[in-house]
Amino acid sequence: MQSLMYISIIFGSAICWFVILYAVFVTKPTAENEHLEVRIAPVFKPNPIISEVNCSAYLNEESSEALAYTPIPLIDPPDLSMKCEDIHGRQTFVNETYPREADFPIGFVRIVYKDYLFQESELATNFNKNNTYCYVLDSSASSKFQYQIRQLAKCFPQLIVPERTFDMKSNGSNVALAQLECLKLMMDRQWRYVMFLENYDIMIKTNQELIKILELFGGVDDSGAFHDVPPQVATAFENSKNKVLAISQGTISRLTIDRIFHTMQFVKALNSTVRELESEFLINVLTNNTLLDIDTYNGKKCIDRTSATKFVKWNYGQECPSQRFHNHVCILTLIDLLSLKSAYDFTAHKVEPSYDYGAIGCWHEYMFNKQHVIGNHYVNYTFYDHLPALRWRRLQAIGRTTKFGC
Repeated sequence: MQSLMYISIIFGSAICWFVILYAVFVTKPTAENEHLEVRIAPVFKPNPIISEVNCSAYLNEESSEALAYTPIPLIDPPDLSMKCEDIHGRQTFVNETYPREADFPIGFVRIVYKDYLFQESELATNFNKNNTYCYVLDSSASSKFQYQIRQLAKCFPQLIVPERTFDMKSNGSNVALAQLECLKLMMDRQWRYVMFLENYDIMIKTNQELIKILELFGGVDDSGAFHDVPPQVATAFENSKNKVLAISQGTISRLTIDRIFHTMQFVKALNSTVRELESEFLINVLTNNTLLDIDTYNGKKCIDRTSATKFVKWNYGQECPSQRFHNHVCILTLIDLLSLKSAYDFTAHKVEPSYDYGAIGCWHEYMFNKQHVIGNHYVNYTFYDHLPALRWRRLQAIGRTTKFGC
């Protein structure tokens, strides 16, 4: 009998400890009440072609498995269902809002023209219900791709797709008009910064990390258009009449965009003299601001210095594991993921699903879990605090911007 009593006490103690540990590690208090609420972490849904890939091993600094990795291509299937329930069946779109996110919505303008499943997964991985996403279509996109993007937008009120398409060239022609079309449609939405992305860009900072960094920016724009561009590319770029690469590397504040639209009525002017103003808009507004006459950071002075918006590997003096290039830019593959983990940039350019979706899928899983499961959003504020734009802002606060130097 005494033995049974001891067993009962031990068993009861074990149950108590289990309840305590469960409450500490699995539940969390809510802001609305004092009781503890169980949170079931969302689950990332990988594309079936990479369901057997050991992504965690490839993202481990101490693992050598990435050296033996073979790229896994992905081609969109011809019979992909575009019903909303099937889109949600393929991806996990999390509707949960985390601390800080409700008060700091972000806008995203992305030029798209190809690889629908990649676009769908990239959106799902970084989706936040408080943000606004505008996808502007290149007229070169197939009718099927255009249909898919427009159907995707019908499933999410956060997603905007302009009716108009744009004939965008590799030299940047019409990029400004396309992105401004998105901005016009976004002006009645709430967002504090807008990021400009290209078709094959991927986010490498979570939404929570972005907010922490942009709070530090405090309204300052990040528009280092030519950061890390090799001299060979920069020279050709400077000689070009279409210097429109600049906007695709920008993270611009709502204040700047509002002044473009409302103070200068710039869109009306741009549409009337497109060829003359397109280049001026991108260089002056985003890196110089002479057209707006705003007392703000003059990025053109520091055009060759550090910015934070985009990670790019050029084919001049930088290792490219894939040995694949497009317009002098290295196509990122799985071996590059470790570099992205430690990068300070907001986005990376560029990936290629038809060459290696394995790298993309593994990165999406990593980003999804970091945002929704692991919750590690450490930010090295020192790096960002030393960016030219933020140093300029500190001088502005004390009326000493004339002392600014890159």
